[in-house]
Amino acid sequence: MSEPDYQWNRERHNTEARLPVAVREVVRLVNEPKTTVARLAAAVATHHALAESVLRKANVSTYGLPGRVKNLNSAVVVLGLDALKATSRSVLVSSTGRQMTYTAVRHQDMWEHSIGCAIAARILASQSGRCSPDDAYLAGLLHDVGVMFTSGPDQGKGAGSALSGAIVMPRPMLEGAHRFAHAHIGADKAEEWGLALDIVEAIRFHHLPRLATTNNSLTGIVHLAEFLCHHLRVGTATFERADFCDREAIATLGVHEITTTEQLIASFDGLINAEIRHAPRLDEEVKKSKDKLFATLDGLLEEQRIMIALHYYEGLSVEEIGQLLEVPASAAGTYISGALAQLQEALKIGY
Repeated sequence: MSEPDYQWNRERHNTEARLPVAVREVVRLVNEPKTTVARLAAAVATHHALAESVLRKANVSTYGLPGRVKNLNSAVVVLGLDALKATSRSVLVSSTGRQMTYTAVRHQDMWEHSIGCAIAARILASQSGRCSPDDAYLAGLLHDVGVMFTSGPDQGKGAGSALSGAIVMPRPMLEGAHRFAHAHIGADKAEEWGLALDIVEAIRFHHLPRLATTNNSLTGIVHLAEFLCHHLRVGTATFERADFCDREAIATLGVHEITTTEQLIASFDGLINAEIRHAPRLDEEVKKSKDKLFATLDGLLEEQRIMIALHYYEGLSVEEIGQLLEVPASAAGTYISGALAQLQEALKIGY
């Protein structure tokens, strides 16, 4: 597998996985001095959930016309610009928040695979002494986090729309350059979250560890941990396959007796079995991690949950969030930073 196969068009992904176009267009038109009812109604009509919400809102008794507003032009007039903007924001925020929470805590296969890889990486790091076991655990835990932000077959419907059902990476994502899209996306997110460069690198190159330059031992260990988890069926990972084991990554362990994948499997099968393969240990780890993440999300201020979802899940900048929610960009940045610090602490549960 050559290095050019690893290229990923980040700009193309950002364009396809941004905020639903209809909501962005409505907010833009509301803020435009010379906007018209017809243009607003046309923008609302391009998103069925928004259209339904606007019509439902216009028909409540508060506006004096219950059940009598039948089209979007009339609904826009009845609501007025401020209520239309508020309705648009409400649809976006509630939809994004639900999708983010569902994606983060719902999928058992994603949790089992990620935690299994994290524990396996910690074992490899401890046994080899080549990198910090804590760093290995965190990098293993987050190595496939990009899957959560991959729009997959539902391009343009939001960053997490592909995960509204079972996590299944579409076939193009498993072949050629797109096979590694989730690694690039995950690394970009980890960098935004302020994680250490070697953690970011391990996420980005966990499929091709020979490309790592900052800490090739950490990246190699995460690569081997994922390979072992797939091969030994530790956890489940129906959304991808990892049938390639880089021989150079084996060398990063620094164990002269282990030079082949067969020796690698034979050497660590017992340790991994003892640590995580036997129930209920893995189930306990998954439940503990879910509970901690639930508690952390629940403990955030409502504004923090909304802004975290819009920034990291939908990909809005702090300036765009400020404009959408009508708060200063600096305030949005402060809310996001505070929430991020709490979520980073929650990720340390397995240490």
